[in-house]
This record gives sequence, C-alpha cells and structure tokens, in this order.
Amino acid sequence: MPGDPGDRLFILKSGLVKLNIISLEGRELILSFLHPGNIFGELAIATPEPRDHIAEAYEDATVNAVVSNVLQGLVQRSPHLAYEVTKLLGRRVQAYRARVEELLYKSAQARVAHTLLDLAGHHGVHDAEGVVII
Repeated sequence: MPGDPGDRLFILKSGLVKLNIISLEGRELILSFLHPGNIFGELAIATPEPRDHIAEAYEDATVNAVVSNVLQGLVQRSPHLAYEVTKLLGRRVQAYRARVEELLYKSAQARVAHTLLDLAGHHGVHDAEGVVII
C-alpha cells in the first residue's frame, strides 16, 4: 500500500497481482497486471522510500519476499544479477512511460482496444471463433 516501507522485493510465484494507483479524485489507474515469475517492488534495491502504489492480489496468489539488504548484497556480488536488475528497471520505465502516453494521447477506443489485446495475449484461450479472455 502507499506509505508502506519499501524494504523488500516481491516475486510472484502463482496467481495474478494488479499494480495500481488511486488519483486524488479517487480514480483507479491500473499500472499493470503481474503474472507468475514477475517481480515487483524492485525499487527496494535502490532506495528505502515508502511505496507509492498498490499491489493487490487479483486472484489467489503466492508471493515470495526478499528483504532489501539481502538483495543489495546479492547485486553487489553478482554483476550479472546487477545487469538483469538494471534491464528490469529499464523495461518498467519504458512500460510506464508508454502507459502514460497512451492515457494522454490515445482515444478511449484505442485504449480499450489496446487493453483487450493485452488481456488476450496474457489471458486469452484460443477457440474455434477466435480468442476468449478468461
């Protein structure tokens, strides 16, 4: 939750987690849906700042946590891990930037179409008539 200590990184083992923020007007902005194998809370590697978003189990989920000082030690000892973490942070910045641009510059119809394509890609099941999003 916003304000919680940013002292650990989380690894989603199973289930689905939604990352979102709530605007001052009370509107929800979904940042992303996370799937098994995804990592979140990765800023705990760099800074102990409090969380600024909500991570919510969207369906039953199992999550592992790694405290930041353990993670920082691992990153310092492993250049490969440091490189992978840097790539992850870069991908997150790109994804959030694309999401902001979508919200600012695309029509409602284009945003809905993009969301449906994204959901179909992550949750779609092919059948004889196309793809069913479950």
